[in-house]
Amino acid sequence: MDLLINVHNILRWFILLGVLLILVKFIFTYIQLRSNKFEIQEFIMNTKKTFIKWFRGFNILINIQFILGIILYILNPYLTQVWNHLKVREIRFIMLEHPILMFIFVGLMHYIHLKFKKLEFINQFRTIFILFMIAVIVLFLGIPWFRPMIRY
Repeated sequence: MDLLINVHNILRWFILLGVLLILVKFIFTYIQLRSNKFEIQEFIMNTKKTFIKWFRGFNILINIQFILGIILYILNPYLTQVWNHLKVREIRFIMLEHPILMFIFVGLMHYIHLKFKKLEFINQFRTIFILFMIAVIVLFLGIPWFRPMIRY
């Protein structure tokens, strides 16, 4: 159980790094897209291919993290008693809010990946960026910042 918790904590850092890298890529791509008004369709197709590859790899990492989280949730020895203690903020967050927010995050990331496959216009790129920012906000709201970031 401790090994799973440690792997889950370490993967959190890779996911945060991935979110940061994708965010930087979004910003640079949008700046390039705004400056190249004459070759927009070709640029969108190249961008589309790049982002699909990035999101495919990122979604694999997210899915591994999500499966580990589900396993940890099911194996939690206090799962049956937790419903009696939902007034305690930490317990409620870990056992209820965190899983729900992470489920929403994973769903949004998969939806964004699908939207990139259908990308054809610059307006769609803006919509995808807005969805990505919503997903990042959900991710940051769902991270248990009050817990140690690295456990020994």
